[in-house]
Amino acid sequence: MTLFPAAATAPIAAAAPPAPAAETTVNYQCRGSAVGQTVEFKLDQDADVDAPATVAPEQQFNIVITPKPNRVPDKIENYTVKEVRNIKLRVPVPANSTFVSADLSGGAGLNSTPSVSREGDDVIVSLPGPLQGGAEFTLPVTRVTLTSGQQGVIEGKLGGSSFDDPGLTLDAAVQVGPFTINAPVSCYPNPNPVRTRTVIR
Repeated sequence: MTLFPAAATAPIAAAAPPAPAAETTVNYQCRGSAVGQTVEFKLDQDADVDAPATVAPEQQFNIVITPKPNRVPDKIENYTVKEVRNIKLRVPVPANSTFVSADLSGGAGLNSTPSVSREGDDVIVSLPGPLQGGAEFTLPVTRVTLTSGQQGVIEGKLGGSSFDDPGLTLDAAVQVGPFTINAPVSCYPNPNPVRTRTVIR
């Protein structure tokens, strides 16, 4: 399954131009639980990620995540997936930067209006859904506007390090015998490499 904010005035310099987009694949390790059973599985998402290679100190710039088209799995092991909903994706605000704003654009087959918000040091992309099992969809483009610090490197990564510290959560309705059961799902990127690297100089 492939899952994947406008701007204030920069205090010193205009927004930095992005570097050429880098294509990346996010591999999520996921765990769903229902009726006393737990299933672990993987979800993948392809995306283009844009960020400038360099910025001046206190310069405003954007990190842009453009997800590729994806498909909701219709089966996970022996369980039929009826639909998924309440999708939340967490993107941390990188060190050596200050959050300015975030916005969404585009997307297809989402059956609802996605939203983006800031919660502490994270940017949260939320999608109510529902998305039917087997349906094709494209997540919206996420633009995060930041201001660089005085020095150092700004490294963009996705949120999540374990099932107890997930970067992606959702609710899956799965068929269990004659019943449809709601299974909460928690995921984290594994591996979770640096997706963008911007040097302040």
